[in-house]
Amino acid sequence: MIVFRSVQSLFITIIVMLVAGIALPLTYSGYVLMDGIIYQSGTETLKDKLESLIQPVSQRYERLQRIGLEDSEDHLRDIRDSALQQFTNYRYKETGSVFVLANDGRIVLSHDFDTGEQVTKHSLFAATQGIEEGIVEYTVNGIEKLAVYRHYPAWNETIGLSITKDELFDARNMFLRVILVVLLFSLILAILSLLVLRRRIIRPLVQLANSAKEITRGNFESQAEGEFWGEFSAVQEAFDTMRISIKEKVDRIEGQLNLIQIKESNLTEANNELEQSEAHLRTLIETLPDLVWLKDPEGFYLECNPRFEQFFGAKEGEIVGKTDYDFVSKELADFFRENDKIAMAAGSPSVNEEEVTFADDG
Repeated sequence: MIVFRSVQSLFITIIVMLVAGIALPLTYSGYVLMDGIIYQSGTETLKDKLESLIQPVSQRYERLQRIGLEDSEDHLRDIRDSALQQFTNYRYKETGSVFVLANDGRIVLSHDFDTGEQVTKHSLFAATQGIEEGIVEYTVNGIEKLAVYRHYPAWNETIGLSITKDELFDARNMFLRVILVVLLFSLILAILSLLVLRRRIIRPLVQLANSAKEITRGNFESQAEGEFWGEFSAVQEAFDTMRISIKEKVDRIEGQLNLIQIKESNLTEANNELEQSEAHLRTLIETLPDLVWLKDPEGFYLECNPRFEQFFGAKEGEIVGKTDYDFVSKELADFFRENDKIAMAAGSPSVNEEEVTFADDG
């Protein structure tokens, strides 16, 4: 557990954590986002560049076919040699170059390998075999490279365009360096600003906090002492006004609490009397020899006495929540329901004669 010995050390730690907590996730997310954008846009650009190199070669083959010279070895050789020469001289940015890889793993053209070199054991060859087109990352001479490639049916070979990852992701790395410099500058500026304002902000706050601590202990005579300036002077005056106001309110509240305690005592006595009265009424209802019950306007039973339990031949818990239709015939239940409606409509005591059979003894 970290123990802070001063408000200053706590404040510095909080500032550093806030700056780091905001800047580091933003830096990381920006780094990842730029990495993805650059990777996607870079590979798409490489694909477009590669296609723009291959398309003129394909067009020359198509022209040969249209004039019926597609089997001319001299013309085919001329197109291939011309294309390989163009591929050899092509550069994309500083490190982007074309490679041609035969199906048997022999290098036909490359700036990374020797012409005729067998690369069957290299990751470049393994990644391109049996795949029409794709993207591959590989390392050659300690340099990480990224390449797009496609199988070219006219030659039955793989043609690709590669570039070093350092050059491809140079913008991302520059972004990261700039962000780190800005982050470091922000931390230094925050710490310097805190040190400069320590006397003007932290010390008055500490003095006000000490006075507040005394107030929490019940010492309402404690005043905030020390040098206050600017807005803190107004805060100090408001604090003293608040201290006096709190003292007056505490005195009033204590008086009100005493009054509330007296009222609570009276309310408790009244509740006890009401409970006793309800118990007496319940005892009276249960001991009456007559049938006593209570229904809601829909005819559902809410409570009844033991004599009524004998009428239905069921306990009160089994009767509550049910209607007459659950215990007697429909004709008798309709008769009961009609009398209930007459009693409700009258709004005063209603009398009717009923002849019923008790369920418990017949």
